[in-house]
Amino acid sequence: LANLGESSRLLFEALSQSNGQDVAADLRFRMLELIGIPLRTVVEGLKVHFVGKGIPLGDKARQIVQLTQTLMNLMGAGYRRVIEDGADKRGLLRDNRQAIVAVHRAITYHGQALLRAYQVYAPYPAGIWQRVHRLYQFAETQGFAQTAIKDDSPAADDTTTVEDAYKRILLLALGCPYRLRQGEVEQVYH
Repeated sequence: LANLGESSRLLFEALSQSNGQDVAADLRFRMLELIGIPLRTVVEGLKVHFVGKGIPLGDKARQIVQLTQTLMNLMGAGYRRVIEDGADKRGLLRDNRQAIVAVHRAITYHGQALLRAYQVYAPYPAGIWQRVHRLYQFAETQGFAQTAIKDDSPAADDTTTVEDAYKRILLLALGCPYRLRQGEVEQVYH
């Protein structure tokens, strides 16, 4: 983790390969949970290259922002795939706890991608709002949008719900994030 460039490359490769392979939903879920902590460390380390820097960003900083957004989107896609595979095979929906965590994590990672876009005044990734709304709709129809889970992300309290993660993103968007300073955007998010 000390070499952020190499760590981010390895995380990108691992997520790209695992999202493209056909593995059991439970195995994919466990792998994504293991990747989550080092990914947060890498993203926090990369953030210094674009938060607090002058706008417009240089080429290197724009590439780093794109990398962090890609990593967040790959994590969100991985958790969405866990949900889809589990729903198709009915295995995940029996283990409702895993489905709750997967939906929560997918929404959270997509929220992180939105946060990074707002911080550098860039357009947010195409289709991200549709994915977030569908994830929340799935949680509502399954009846677990308000079920509390343990959340270890720095932006959350000790326990949170899918609804909390969804509202966090909605409130961030309502706060006119493109008119805020980079640090203020993150404060609103947290």
